[in-house]
Amino acid sequence: VISVRKTDAGWSVTTLEQGDMKTAFDALVLAIPAPQATPLLATLDHPFALHTACVKMVGSWTLMLAYQKNQAIGFDAAFVNQGPLRWVARDSSKPGRKSDHETWVLQASAAWSERHIEATSSDVIPELLAAFRDLGGAEPDECSAHRWRYADTSTPLMDRFFWDDHSKLGICGDWINGGKVEGAWLSGLNLSASINNT
Repeated sequence: VISVRKTDAGWSVTTLEQGDMKTAFDALVLAIPAPQATPLLATLDHPFALHTACVKMVGSWTLMLAYQKNQAIGFDAAFVNQGPLRWVARDSSKPGRKSDHETWVLQASAAWSERHIEATSSDVIPELLAAFRDLGGAEPDECSAHRWRYADTSTPLMDRFFWDDHSKLGICGDWINGGKVEGAWLSGLNLSASINNT
């Protein structure tokens, strides 16, 4: 979505791939990171843009590792308090996970990720794997990296969600409700209840 506008028929949406959508919508909900919502709201001259513009979000580099053999590491998950890693978890040990191989998720710290946010996967993988080896991990059989540009919020808002009943415009997300996964879900749930009650 590259632009939205309010018309007499409802909300009109323009996408990069399809141009103007033929359908006019009764309501519009932005369930996206604040930095992505801000430019859409700015063209509307809507006061919600003041809320999204003040939110600072930070990125996170994440590695997904796969092993054919179990790793002899004495823990399934750990917060790491030094170096580039913040969190490591043996993903395959979570309840209900059945796999013929072992998987790990490594999340870099926000500070390290922000310093390397424009790096490529091939740039970040060696340093993060080296930090995991320091914790007892071995070289994986398979490895992939993902950059979450807006993974976390420096100072999340505590408003739960925003809903403008007059224009039928809503905003929800983790950054508006405490900054955690549960907050994202509750933000959307509470916004939907507000919409259904109008």
